[in-house]
Amino acid sequence: MQGSMDYPNLTSFIKSEGGSLAKGPIALLFIEDDVEVETTLDHHIKLGFKQIIVLAKSLPDIDEDTLTQVSTVYVNTFADDCVQRTVNTLMPHMAGAWVYVGFNAEYLFFPFSNSRSVSELLAFHTEERRGSMLT
Repeated sequence: MQGSMDYPNLTSFIKSEGGSLAKGPIALLFIEDDVEVETTLDHHIKLGFKQIIVLAKSLPDIDEDTLTQVSTVYVNTFADDCVQRTVNTLMPHMAGAWVYVGFNAEYLFFPFSNSRSVSELLAFHTEERRGSMLT
């Protein structure tokens, strides 16, 4: 997983990290308030995402060990079209990567997620040539 970096906006993030986004799996986590932010980040870190991008207007106090494992991009998550605009802007840079989009206090679960990584889940689905995935 990429190391921690803070970016003042999406443009700065793309200029610095855009080339690394083609390798997934990637988690885009939109933080809308201070509810369960650290537990959300810790949960997705444990799932083994190659890169976790936290998109937030601001962050509450979070343990430094958690923050060193994510990249934070400061965006106005209160704008009506923030998620759509952000995902659409990042899509050309994430082509071919598996992307999870979630919010704080949302947790990705899938069969055996307590003992398997998201990469193992994706490998299984690729081998089985499945067209959809329940989570």
